[in-house]
Amino acid sequence: MSAMKHYIYSMLSFAALLLLVGACKKEVESDEDILNSRILASAPLEVSFASDGSEVTSLSFSHSATRHVMEVKVNNDNLRWNLESNRDWCKVIPEEHRGSGKVTLQIDANESFDDRDPATLTFVAGEYRKTNINVNQSATAFIVGQPYFIVPMKDKKDATETQLQMTTKVTTPAGKEWECNGNDWLTVTKGATSTIGDFPVTDLTITASVNSGASRYGSVTLVSGQEKEEIFVWQFGTDLDYNEDGNIFFKSGSPAQIVLKAPAYSIEEVVSPDFGKAEVSENEDGTSTITITLEDNLSDCGDVRIADFSVKMTNLSASVVAIPTLVQDYVPAHGLVTAKGLKKFAEAIASGASTADWEKDGVVNIVQDISMADETEWVGIGTKNKPFTGKFDGAGHAVTYLTGTGSGLFNYTKGATIKDVSLGKGTSLYNNVSLGGGDIYVGGLVSYAEATTISGCSFTGEMEVSSYTEEGSALYTGGIVGWADESSSIEYCKMSGKLTISCPDMSDLTCYIGGLAGLVKGSLLASEMSGEVRYSSSVQQVRLGGVESTVISGAKVGNNTFSGSIFLGGSALNAAVGGLYGSVETNSSFDYASDKSISMGSLTVNSYNSSEDTRIFAGGMIGKAIPHINLSMSGYENKTNILLNQTAALASKYICLGGVLGGCDDVDEDGVINLLSLENLTNSGSIMLRYGTGKSAVRHGLFGGIVGMVNGPVTIKSCTNGGAVGAADTSKDDQDVAGNARCGASSNDYCEIIGGIVGYAKGGNLTLESCVNSAPVTNLHYSNRPSTSTYDGMFSSQVAGGILGAFVYVPDPDGSFKLTIASCTNTDKGQVLCFRGYAGGVVGFCRNATITGSSSMGAQAASTNDNAYYRGGIAGGVINTNISDCWAKCSISSGSGGSAEAAFSGGIVGWVKGDDPVTLKNCKYNGVLKCAKSDTKPSYPGGIVSFATEKTTITNCQYGGQIQDIDITSNNVSTLSYVVGNYGDDPGCTINGIDFWEGKI
Repeated sequence: MSAMKHYIYSMLSFAALLLLVGACKKEVESDEDILNSRILASAPLEVSFASDGSEVTSLSFSHSATRHVMEVKVNNDNLRWNLESNRDWCKVIPEEHRGSGKVTLQIDANESFDDRDPATLTFVAGEYRKTNINVNQSATAFIVGQPYFIVPMKDKKDATETQLQMTTKVTTPAGKEWECNGNDWLTVTKGATSTIGDFPVTDLTITASVNSGASRYGSVTLVSGQEKEEIFVWQFGTDLDYNEDGNIFFKSGSPAQIVLKAPAYSIEEVVSPDFGKAEVSENEDGTSTITITLEDNLSDCGDVRIADFSVKMTNLSASVVAIPTLVQDYVPAHGLVTAKGLKKFAEAIASGASTADWEKDGVVNIVQDISMADETEWVGIGTKNKPFTGKFDGAGHAVTYLTGTGSGLFNYTKGATIKDVSLGKGTSLYNNVSLGGGDIYVGGLVSYAEATTISGCSFTGEMEVSSYTEEGSALYTGGIVGWADESSSIEYCKMSGKLTISCPDMSDLTCYIGGLAGLVKGSLLASEMSGEVRYSSSVQQVRLGGVESTVISGAKVGNNTFSGSIFLGGSALNAAVGGLYGSVETNSSFDYASDKSISMGSLTVNSYNSSEDTRIFAGGMIGKAIPHINLSMSGYENKTNILLNQTAALASKYICLGGVLGGCDDVDEDGVINLLSLENLTNSGSIMLRYGTGKSAVRHGLFGGIVGMVNGPVTIKSCTNGGAVGAADTSKDDQDVAGNARCGASSNDYCEIIGGIVGYAKGGNLTLESCVNSAPVTNLHYSNRPSTSTYDGMFSSQVAGGILGAFVYVPDPDGSFKLTIASCTNTDKGQVLCFRGYAGGVVGFCRNATITGSSSMGAQAASTNDNAYYRGGIAGGVINTNISDCWAKCSISSGSGGSAEAAFSGGIVGWVKGDDPVTLKNCKYNGVLKCAKSDTKPSYPGGIVSFATEKTTITNCQYGGQIQDIDITSNNVSTLSYVVGNYGDDPGCTINGIDFWEGKI
């Protein structure tokens, strides 16, 4: 071949030419363009090409695929350059070129009976594009359907078979004569010929003999004159192991790798499973080496692994060559990897078999997330007779899609450690087991735990429990654990799933339900519940907590969080529902300084057993404290909202709702708490009521911003409520969203008592000190006989107080219990709204009380003035009470509709009752005070007291503002009928030292 040289000269300097070109172009030149421009400008460019040491002007190739290296010589060692091809079948392998060097061409096989259109290679350096070389490729004489085969050592179908047959089709030009030849272990035979279009297509059979030696690579040759084609065959041999089925077999612990050869440049890709990889490398002899490697078959169920590989060719038919089946023995995973393995592990525990294959250093580990979607008949890990006793580490992985079963992950554990495992996505458990007797235990993670430590675990699935057993038994269920003994601990666990209880009616069965735990006798610490618990059962006895059902003697709880939702439906007769704990049944001291527990979820009391014996207790943190215990709480900030649905007008004896504590259980006359102490508690959660239109059947509705009902000696200090108490739920269309919300369901004999801090107190002394309410207190209950009748030992009326609803609200007290209210405040945001009955800025009704240093700025009004009765800036109604150094600055209005005797509005006290002395000293009032006027009933507006008795004494008190549209000034402030509303009826009270107060604090 002759040499090809190119010389570039110019009449102008090359630099001047570049300046001219640059003036016509707006694009910014790259650094490489600038460098090449300088190089080309410095000297004429000389380029030449060589192949196999000889200079060439063109290249010619046969039809076969090949890779060719060509030399390119340039006369400047710093020049950057490349070659570009204008044909896809002739590819320039991307490389960096500077000065003289080599360039690699990839030539695809020509599977056509026509020569290729020539390809042109263009030398490129910066903007310089010239110096071409042509590449030609001749036609093929044979188009082979499958040019490559991979076969086993012998035919697996028949171990005595001495040959393996392969078939393909060969297409040739019309009229071309050809023959085929094999080698010493490959024979080839022509078969029938058919015609497709103008071309004959011949069946070809290649036969390989059984390989009794090492793996081998061979070919058969197709020949037509000087033209030839090869079909290649790789056959595995005795250098590999085989199983009884004739498959290539990799023993446990041995390298899982095979190496085979294929024709070079003919492989497009090797398709492999996730656990395998294939590498293809090219050899100098025109072959490619395929190296296939399998990862260890880490198995948790003793199964071998099948590996299916295939090779996709680059020929026109894109034929796929299957590699004979590879079978890999298992290596014990020393952990859990699959659903099948998890099930076998559970079976091993139940049978008492060895679990060594699942253990590493004595711990059973979950290696990856495990989906149970394809597994059925899951029965859980551990039985009563064969509990799980080992160490189990989930390593943060989840067991998902566990369905169609009533068992969680573990049934029974004893002396076990379980950590960092989750029952996750798609998990749906349904337990409807009918047991002949005994308690029932159902847990998402563990149903029954003895001396077991559970940490860092979570439940995000769904679980429904519909089990039933003999009367007198109990059901324990929770998202993490159903029941755990005194030696067990649960910590750092989370429940964000859904738990539903739908058991049938069993009057003597008790349900212990917790979002995290049914009952833990040991410790339950630092855990979170953000999921949902729904009770829709007919079982009548219920303890239901967002975290745990009940705190019992010896148990330790703390640092827990509730931010989920609890729904009480069904027909419970006696229910205790708490954001953290349903009930506390042992002496307990809860202090946020060491506990750090938080409650900021929601509680809904939707339905219950319609019975005169029904008792429902619900609290933002604790539902109920049982009698005869000491309970103290300090420092918590509660944010849980409570909703009571009364639209169904279901009967009940007590419904006690408290922002922090629902109440102290009133089981019998002696059922009082030993001591209750609440200090420095803050509530911002609301207590909302969804009223109906029919008759109310709730005998006693007792609601408080901190506690609903207390029964026994109680001290409450420095507590603050900022959540609305008793407001109507205006989220429904049937509620009046205007300022005058519609009243609740009516009753003839029942009462509803609501307070900003405490709803109702009985059964012992009560001290309220330095407490603050800064949220509306609303009582929209409708009582037709608010003061003339009693029911179950209490007046049948509604009561509302900014701090306290009522204290010892009974008609015939024994006088043994005392109330002390000191330095308490109802702010201007603490509006007290009461449809009928008693309302006071500090207390609605009290007896045997001492109230000092307290104040109210919360306006008092009713939905209509005609239905608001006893109103007082400090107290609505009092018996045997002393009030001193108190003031009220608010508007007060009352009415005398229905069965009320009159309208009573008093700046300090609404109605003084009884024959015992009542004193008011150094008290002040300023505001707009009104009593509705009636032709049939009197009105008693009083700047200090609305209705006084003979034993009422008023000393050094002040008032001002407006009374019944009359401005109070220093000139008329001494008018005694303005001081005491019923003074004109000569109550015989004592009044000393009345003065004007313009309202300055």
